[in-house]
Amino acid sequence: MAELILIFSTDAGGDPRGRYRVTQRFSPRVVIVEAGDMTKEALRSENGVLAVLGPGDDVADDVRRTLTPTEALAVDACTERSRRKERPGDGLSWEAGGFVPPDPPPS
Repeated sequence: MAELILIFSTDAGGDPRGRYRVTQRFSPRVVIVEAGDMTKEALRSENGVLAVLGPGDDVADDVRRTLTPTEALAVDACTERSRRKERPGDGLSWEAGGFVPPDPPPS
């Protein structure tokens, strides 16, 4: 089931018609929901919804300006956790050339 971040224009924070389920609440305006079969477009058309963000989506600047520092931090953390990280040597074996293997466990 898809988890999406909803940002409301006011302190709404819920679905009075029960079409999605709030799984986490960062503030009265910012929540994570299980959307069920509702699309992002359907959620955006809901009354009071300012933005709908999926994994890896960026927050529009005009929406970001409405967020408190705590709300912005929570939204950034949730959207970043699904982005692919580029790490040197990612996927290579420990013996790959140019990399130092980890220290052996203490005896």
